[in-house]
Amino acid sequence: MSRRDPGSGNRDEVAFGPDDPAPSSARLRLLVGVVGVVGLAAGWLVGTQGEVLGWPGGPEASAPSELIALAGAVEKTDRRGEAGPQFDLPVFNQGAQDFTVEKVVFEGLPGSVGDVEAIDVAAGQWGTIAFSAPPDCAQVVPDELPSVRLTVRGASGPATERTMPLPHGGRMLVDYLHLLCAPQVVPDPDELVGLWVVEEAYPANWEGAMLWRFEPDGSFSADPEGAMSRGVEDGVEGGVQGHYQVRRGRLVIDVDDGYGCAKGDRAVWRPSLLEGVRPSVAEDSPHFTVSWVSGSCPDDARGELWVLRRILAGAD
Repeated sequence: MSRRDPGSGNRDEVAFGPDDPAPSSARLRLLVGVVGVVGLAAGWLVGTQGEVLGWPGGPEASAPSELIALAGAVEKTDRRGEAGPQFDLPVFNQGAQDFTVEKVVFEGLPGSVGDVEAIDVAAGQWGTIAFSAPPDCAQVVPDELPSVRLTVRGASGPATERTMPLPHGGRMLVDYLHLLCAPQVVPDPDELVGLWVVEEAYPANWEGAMLWRFEPDGSFSADPEGAMSRGVEDGVEGGVQGHYQVRRGRLVIDVDDGYGCAKGDRAVWRPSLLEGVRPSVAEDSPHFTVSWVSGSCPDDARGELWVLRRILAGAD
């Protein structure tokens, strides 16, 4: 408390006891000191405990330089690359800076990935990696591909690897590998007689549209425009006409006429019945696959594979 000096008549002269408040300058210094201590403590807590508490600013928070990617499901396309049918892998850039994807590796894939070109993916955007997967059928084809590893590079700094789960276990790619590498069950020529539709295709050209007809006399025709479904008697010749034979485990087709291939072209395919490979294939709904081996129509179609389903038996 303040008091007047009894020996002085000057009312402005005051003295301070131990209970008196400090002058304003002293209070300011005290306040600054307290704030500094609190600030240091808060900084330590955020910097060292943020990971535990999940606060923004902890070590796990996305720094502007961190490269974060998420993978989408593998999709098939209607494109063909130099190494085979192409697939697409969607990639989402979840970080705060743009990056470039330089390499793709699928865990457990029997064989290498081909036809990969580096792509740029902007922050907060999706990008698509196109690739082909020529298989090594000497290895066991897995039931799923659990993850994919990307090599990514930001605007500055070295390339880094990011491994992430692969949605649906890469089902589209796994199905293709299983069909291509399944043990061959060679069909007898009379098992091919009838009308067939291309139910699946890698690449996806003509999927659900191309019809193949095998006749008992060894004649063959293929049509991508549905003409054969209206009957041969309509006089519509279709895309390809020729002759076929099954020999030494190969389906050999020689072209005689049509607009799809030139006369004299030959295609050699590896045929295989699907019964036993796919439990869903019933005896009354025969399926078989053809995978390209060699030929001029199509030309250089390595890895190309079609699944055909019979829709009319015999010569009906």
